[in-house]
Amino acid sequence: MLAKRTFWLAWFIPAALALVATACSSGGSARVERASSHATSTAPSTTADPQAADKAAVLAAYNGYYTSLQEAWGLNGGQPHQNPQLADYASDAALDAAVNSIETMVQHHQTVRGPQPEHHATVRCLQGSTAVVDDDLIDNTNVYEANGRQVATGPGSASESAQQHNIVLLQKRPSDGRWAVFAIGSKEKSCSG
Repeated sequence: MLAKRTFWLAWFIPAALALVATACSSGGSARVERASSHATSTAPSTTADPQAADKAAVLAAYNGYYTSLQEAWGLNGGQPHQNPQLADYASDAALDAAVNSIETMVQHHQTVRGPQPEHHATVRCLQGSTAVVDDDLIDNTNVYEANGRQVATGPGSASESAQQHNIVLLQKRPSDGRWAVFAIGSKEKSCSG
């Protein structure tokens, strides 16, 4: 039985290779032409999102805000410090809140430690110069006192859930045409106000 199987494989493999080599050397044109003459051509319709560039700019501003905020907090090894880049990505209430959180950390000699938060942000809506971003994020960073103890309450405390859902309002600034974080919260926001 094994001899028959070995004989069959010894005959079949070279024959199959010869057939493939013949088809490849001739380009397989007869087979392709025959198949293409019966095929109906329906190209998939690709409709580009007219807001794709603005949505990308909104997400870039949102991600830039969090990157510069985490840098200002001194995430993993640095000391909290003011970061002028925050003004590139935030304005009004969001910028005030970020600056205040950094000043509080500096005054209380606090630091932030832990893995980089995982952001899963999407643009919910974009209308004119207003956009809303939904972010289901996992934030395992914690705030620590100068003595090494984790803060007991508030943002960055052990009591705060690592899984969060932020709803963020961004606006295109008339002064420079750039998107900036305007307000952050967990309450519903919409593009209309």
